[in-house]
Amino acid sequence: MLNRRDADALVLLDRGDILSLYLNVDPAQPENQSAPPAYRIWVKNALDEVTEGADREQRRVLREVATRVREYVNLYRPRGKGLALFAGPDFWREFTLPVPVLNHVHFGQPDVAPLLWLLDEYKPYGIVLVDRVQARFLAAFLGRAAFQGESRLVLDTTDWRRMDLKPATGHGIYVKGSNRDAFDARVDEQIASFWRSVAEQVTSWAEQEGFRQLVIGGEEEAVAEVLRLLPEETARLVAGKVNMFASASESEVLERVEPVVLAFERQRELSLVDRVLDGALSGGQAAIGLADVLGVLQEGRAHVVVVAWPFEGTAYQCFDCGYLLVQRQPHCPFCSGALTVRPLRELLPRLAYEKKTGLELVSEAAAERLAVCDGIAALLRY
Repeated sequence: MLNRRDADALVLLDRGDILSLYLNVDPAQPENQSAPPAYRIWVKNALDEVTEGADREQRRVLREVATRVREYVNLYRPRGKGLALFAGPDFWREFTLPVPVLNHVHFGQPDVAPLLWLLDEYKPYGIVLVDRVQARFLAAFLGRAAFQGESRLVLDTTDWRRMDLKPATGHGIYVKGSNRDAFDARVDEQIASFWRSVAEQVTSWAEQEGFRQLVIGGEEEAVAEVLRLLPEETARLVAGKVNMFASASESEVLERVEPVVLAFERQRELSLVDRVLDGALSGGQAAIGLADVLGVLQEGRAHVVVVAWPFEGTAYQCFDCGYLLVQRQPHCPFCSGALTVRPLRELLPRLAYEKKTGLELVSEAAAERLAVCDGIAALLRY
């Protein structure tokens, strides 16, 4: 399965002869149920178009690579909802994706931006389902949930006095007694102890797995009590709670939980964008607009770069020193080298990685707010 190491390896791949292809191959979509499926038709047309648009030297390489890719897609049987494919002379990487992607093709340096967006949009998170006698732990990532463990409350009442009725006379007549209350109190005490142990397990599990988000679901009383018992640091990770059966299937869990997680992510993105824009307006530690962000990024001053997804655009890069400019100039102002135009989707991920800068891709309302500054801004280190 796709992970961050895979994406980083492609970001660092210093080759300009890679065909990057993203396909929506979801078999459930009507257009992909025809013969041939829609994605095969799209691939043929897209590869013809990108080949025709290449220069003579690129076209020679691209024709060979495009032929291999077209033949592969014609025989491909979907194993997921999306496909990411990176192909070049003596190079091939593919990733089956459990979520759909937009059809996209690019030739040059690997276009890793859609993978980075998927990894950012579908971060690993933890799901805990709890009731009075069990707790289930599931890890979710890229639209899938995997069972990771379970705790159960085992009540051993063999040495408890459980007498709901006691004799009142010597004639076999019984009346209710108080032993039942004592019995129920001991049960409640063990359930409370169980919930405390679940809260402790959630805390250690979240720390061990490095989750940035948690969802607590299950029986309402159990969910409320586990949430109350969580340490403050762990409680801050909780994206929301969901009332449902603790024994629900993994598909049922995802159906209920994913909207909660995505809503939490949208709100987190909005808060981040507001923080950056407020910082820029107050003259604080922020930069807005493509020119300023590229400047602080290349200086190593950017802590996090925030970009509206999907992002396009270009910049001018020096052949010799690699410096990036927004405006075309006769030559590089630093080394007088020649400049070439490059897509930002190629440049930003690599530059952010080299400068050890975070790259946040935001969408929907957060992306709309960034529109006032070219769709890009940055929080500064200093």
